[in-house]
Amino acid sequence: MNLYFFLCDHATETECLTRQLLGTTSSNFEWALKIAPGDEVFLYNFQTGDLWGPFQAVSIADCYEKRAWGGNFPVQIKVAKTSASRKGNLITANRREFLTSRGLRPPHVLDDPLASRLLSWMSEHGTAL
Repeated sequence: MNLYFFLCDHATETECLTRQLLGTTSSNFEWALKIAPGDEVFLYNFQTGDLWGPFQAVSIADCYEKRAWGGNFPVQIKVAKTSASRKGNLITANRREFLTSRGLRPPHVLDDPLASRLLSWMSEHGTAL
């Protein structure tokens, strides 16, 4: 199982959630190409530590809305909410268990067993997505 993460900040979070569109820069095109319709993806706000999802990818990577986020994130995935979609707040002390040391940002692709640990942790701590 792979989980895919898109990053946002306070300024871009609302646009992602409203449009049900997640985006990244052209330099991340390679990993985004691996996402297929039906895959689970998450939106991580690196400023607040909030994690939104899981969402279900409903498209492949492409540029669907050129003006989204001022044109800064042309590699985009359309997503749909699932019955489990909601916000799980990740407290700082536990982020270290499954996030990399790159500024408390997750890797773009989180594979087993870390993906399973993340979902299990959220379920156990009442932040199941």
